[in-house]
Amino acid sequence: MPYENLSDEDIMRQIQSLQKSRPTDDSIRLYFEELYRRYYQRAYNLGRFYGLEKYDAEDAAQDAFLKLLLHGDQFRTNQNFSAWFMRIVFRVILDKFREKKRHGYQDIDEIAETLEKDDDKNFLEKLHFQDELQRIINRTPEKIRMVIILRVYGEMSFHEIAQVLHISLRQVHNRLKQGMEMLKKYGKEG
Repeated sequence: MPYENLSDEDIMRQIQSLQKSRPTDDSIRLYFEELYRRYYQRAYNLGRFYGLEKYDAEDAAQDAFLKLLLHGDQFRTNQNFSAWFMRIVFRVILDKFREKKRHGYQDIDEIAETLEKDDDKNFLEKLHFQDELQRIINRTPEKIRMVIILRVYGEMSFHEIAQVLHISLRQVHNRLKQGMEMLKKYGKEG
């Protein structure tokens, strides 16, 4: 059966089985690459919209996959893979974010890249919109911000968000509703 047709949970079962019985089997890499293809962009987007710079978000996404490879045996096959993995991603992003806050630097390459693209009006408009949206989202309380980021940028379902944050579906719904009201209010205030 092609890897693309397997569920995330089935892929993890295959990885776990192969790691126990045939740890050097090249199939492990192929299964892992399929999960990487499915989840890398989500992990990266979460990092970016949580406030990480481009390279830090890339590092966080890659670190999360490294943790998946090293600790995949901790996945319980009756769990939802997406929620379990996004919890890993979220923890790695928080660690990166704390580390970045502690060191307080801005990447020189990223500044240069932005300056090179200054001629592109569409780029500047997109950049302004993304910066404005991120500024507005960052004004929301942490517990609401996390739900918004996981829903919009993590592309997670309400059920997956509830699992990641260890809250009820009702709380997810309420926090998202409050968050959207706040975003509208802050957007109008400017």
